[in-house]
Amino acid sequence: MFSVLFTKKALVAHVSSIKRASSFPLARGIANFGLGLEAIDVMGNETYWHAIRSALKDALNSDKYWQRGFELGRVIVHGEAAESNIFQRVLREEVEAAQLSNEEEKQPRFWSVDPIFAGSRGAAIFGNWCQREIGRMCFPNLTPQGPPWF
Repeated sequence: MFSVLFTKKALVAHVSSIKRASSFPLARGIANFGLGLEAIDVMGNETYWHAIRSALKDALNSDKYWQRGFELGRVIVHGEAAESNIFQRVLREEVEAAQLSNEEEKQPRFWSVDPIFAGSRGAAIFGNWCQREIGRMCFPNLTPQGPPWF
């Protein structure tokens, strides 16, 4: 999985083989608080998009994920600037360039529905999942303990 947060103030991107939320600390990537969308005014258009492209390459190469024979399955994009058409094009080009396979079924799927609220939606889904599916594995345990807590 390749998770990319793109806001007005920052670009944060991580690669990981996440199977559940508890493995997120194992993710490798970049966090650059100088490459948000607002930096385009300071850096200039061409320099800015070159820096974004370079940062995405660094994030994709930060974990030797590709050298272990894995293929990227999902790209999750979120943040208030994630809907930028130029950013989405640059991101798609860099991710596709990093793939090992040209087979269509092995290409990554891009997720960008309501990117501003993706983090809160993910937290809500995870909380629900913890209560129903894997309660004993979640920290903290969100299962109500009964009286006298109310």
